[in-house]
Amino acid sequence: FHSVSAFCNAGFSLFSDSLVGAREHSLLVLTVALLVVTGGLGFPVIQDLRDRLRGRHTRLTLHSRLVLVATGILLLGSTLLYLVFEWHHELAPLGRLDRMVNAFFMAVTARTAGFNTVHYDAVSNPSYFLTMALMWIGGGPSSVAGGVKITTAALLLILLWSRLAGSDHVSIGGRTIPKETVQRATGLAAGAM
Repeated sequence: FHSVSAFCNAGFSLFSDSLVGAREHSLLVLTVALLVVTGGLGFPVIQDLRDRLRGRHTRLTLHSRLVLVATGILLLGSTLLYLVFEWHHELAPLGRLDRMVNAFFMAVTARTAGFNTVHYDAVSNPSYFLTMALMWIGGGPSSVAGGVKITTAALLLILLWSRLAGSDHVSIGGRTIPKETVQRATGLAAGAM
């Protein structure tokens, strides 16, 4: 039940405290986190990774690379921020390894999974803000996760970077993104706020 709920980013738990009672069982917490991340990547990325592992093609698509890189950056950055924000707060009773695992779990599940290993009524205000930002972003396109999608958020950051650099067009990996796509992404982001 929990594995399907994790992959589907549903966050339904059979326990009244979600997974708070299991927060010191690192293997269980990491397994649930891995399932949530996999479900949040999106089926086109999963298929592309599968084709690559089977040798059908040698290079991942631009979409897959963007989703994987943005997901990695988002997970690493938000894990570090949760560690800083909660080290002496909600994560304080845990050992060092469990603090890191639970901060990673917070970074993973905030993007629409709904599970928790900490009591969110006790987290710091910066953690609340970070959680809301991650929920707004969500997962990859064609995934089971919600949000405006990680590609939209990444495209907005790349758009900002290109505008600050004085460029009229947006490029990712040597490819120019059509203006219609950029306009759709900015409209979606504005509408989701």
